[in-house]
Amino acid sequence: MVEQGLIYRHYRPVHYSPSSHSALTGTGLVYNDDRVSHSVFVTFQLDLQMQVAGTALREILTGEPSNMVLSIAVHPELTYSVVRASVKEGVLIVARDRLIALEQIWSDSVFSPINGSKTTRAEIITASHVTSESGSGLVQCAPAHGAEDYLAFRALGLLQGSMEIVFHVDDAGKISPDVDHVAGEETAQTLVEQEVLKGGSKAIVKLLESMSTCENAFSL
Repeated sequence: MVEQGLIYRHYRPVHYSPSSHSALTGTGLVYNDDRVSHSVFVTFQLDLQMQVAGTALREILTGEPSNMVLSIAVHPELTYSVVRASVKEGVLIVARDRLIALEQIWSDSVFSPINGSKTTRAEIITASHVTSESGSGLVQCAPAHGAEDYLAFRALGLLQGSMEIVFHVDDAGKISPDVDHVAGEETAQTLVEQEVLKGGSKAIVKLLESMSTCENAFSL
């Protein structure tokens, strides 16, 4: 069966306990009902060659600020609108079905719609688990953290080996030094060794706010 490729070895995300340093099964999970999850809306600038009516910004929703450094996913069957931002210069790309829910961040101007299946760059991928029921219709992806993100990356052939999976949280549940590859050495010094479930995620939210990319932060 191994020779026929029916059994193989590969990496995948698993539930992990930083306190016990052990992997957990789904049935072994106990959720803390008192824990508050902090979610944020964050904007990212598009490539200059993809500008639409000024500085185009993608607005995404993430419930895991500690994983804010990877790709962005859109749903291939959703329609996205390009709207003029009401707070800052430029335009935003959000799911058309989310325009009413997000009306506080855009003005009345709505430009031509975009189909999610038309995205081609690896930085923006298509994934069926993206929904128009909440958020902006664009979701950050962390294939080393979420099973759905992992499967979406594998389906697109973006994960061929273990070295292509980078997770910026170590076995102790702290932000690892590897974050300097995307955040820069100076910024990484303020994040490394912070516990994600305590002050780490909040530190990243504050960093995003200081960069004027965090549009809104709220608790779930």
